Amino acid sequence: LAIVDYALRRRFRFITLEPCFNVKFSTFLHDRGLTLDFVQEIKSRINLLNIRIREDKNLGPGFQIGHSYFCIEFRGSERKWFEDIVKYEIGPLLEEYWFDDLDKAENAVSRLMP
Repeated sequence: LAIVDYALRRRFRFITLEPCFNVKFSTFLHDRGLTLDFVQEIKSRINLLNIRIREDKNLGPGFQIGHSYFCIEFRGSERKWFEDIVKYEIGPLLEEYWFDDLDKAENAVSRLMP
């Protein structure tokens, strides 16, 4: 399998895209109905998580959480919307990242929750 992987990889160009929770991200969420204060809270929590992921010797920058998790439609309570994203999308991903240390994954999820 590894030989096939290398055979495929050498046929493509790879460009690193860093997560960017900037003004455009804030405007995008605010335009969809989230308060600016809550958007700032999301950015702060995700940025702290990404620092932990970047500094993890088994993960690194390529495993950071990006903005795509927050492109789903927002309805109802902004906190419930965010909690669902964490519970059903980011949480399971963190459990895969830290499959050998589920306490670390659970701790990261609990830090994300508002």
